Amino acid sequence: MIVSAFANASAQDDVELKVAITKAGYKVSKTYSSGILADWEVEWNIVSKRTYTIVAKNAPKNARCGPETVGKRCISPSFWVTVEDLTSEADAQKRLDHIVATPPGPDSKLTGPEYDLREGFRVGTKVYVVGTEVYMFVKDGSLTAFRKKLQQLVENAKPAAISST
Repeated sequence: MIVSAFANASAQDDVELKVAITKAGYKVSKTYSSGILADWEVEWNIVSKRTYTIVAKNAPKNARCGPETVGKRCISPSFWVTVEDLTSEADAQKRLDHIVATPPGPDSKLTGPEYDLREGFRVGTKVYVVGTEVYMFVKDGSLTAFRKKLQQLVENAKPAAISST
């Protein structure tokens, strides 16, 4: 019964986030849940996470076209959003405070600057990690603008304690 209640809460959260993403001018192209968490995620008290790959619904006519894209297809912003459920608000705030850190441990092969390509915000025990694989969207402010818009929409959908970085 508890598992069922958790599944229903996650399904409702999933619908609410997809609505917020749509209102922000994007569409979800893929959604997946992480069945098994990494050791460092368990140590950070992450209970579960879901990731949404998103793309712009209606890219501006000349989206991100510049001298380097003449004669080529223009690039429209694409991002991903990972929602991490943590055990407490304190754990969620700690996770948010370290959002651009690489995974801990001597075996981590991940190094910056790829972790500079993400930002996040917190709603209660959930941390929303918003990122991109394209540095241009960090440099031109698209990532920050999308994160702020999504945060506003999620905050308005669910009033709670909100923090961001």
